[in-house]
Amino acid sequence: MSEAKLLYMFVLPEFTRIPVSQKQIICETVLCNWTSLKTSTEFITALKETPFVKHLRNDQTTDYEHVCAKELFDPKVEFLCDIFDENPSKFPASEFCSLEWLEILREIGLVKSVDKETFLLCAKRIEISGSPEKAIKLHRFFLENISEYFDQDNLRKLSFIKCVPGEHNGSLDLVSRLGEIFSCCASLKLLF
Repeated sequence: MSEAKLLYMFVLPEFTRIPVSQKQIICETVLCNWTSLKTSTEFITALKETPFVKHLRNDQTTDYEHVCAKELFDPKVEFLCDIFDENPSKFPASEFCSLEWLEILREIGLVKSVDKETFLLCAKRIEISGSPEKAIKLHRFFLENISEYFDQDNLRKLSFIKCVPGEHNGSLDLVSRLGEIFSCCASLKLLF
């Protein structure tokens, strides 16, 4: 029986129930043998659905838990790091941030780009944090990638999120919802 088959049939399905020390050994095995393991589609499929990536349970504790790679952001994506800099629980733990690990995690689902869904999460994070500086970064990113994010469905979803920076009583603040501003632009677009 191949190592990949042994892992995807017997080890990965039990990963959540094994002791931490054994989890570390399994992760080291995956890292050291990645070149041969990645040739097995069954192994890759199982690994994508296995919560083996260590990360902080939440932003208020130092407790760790394991999740699937697809639940975390790539710490090398500058925009995501800027928006979630106060939320380390959105990124893999430091031992999974080596170049080798990040390459593996990207192949199995680590969020490495900002699609519409991720952009909405960023906007919601800004609404929660109330940071006008991050809101400015969000808008710059939106404008730089407007062809990807500017559509009626996305604007409708954004219309409920307060993440537009502006001046309020002499200080920078979040003053409006993104969709309210861009829906005006969308209406004008429909007239042409």
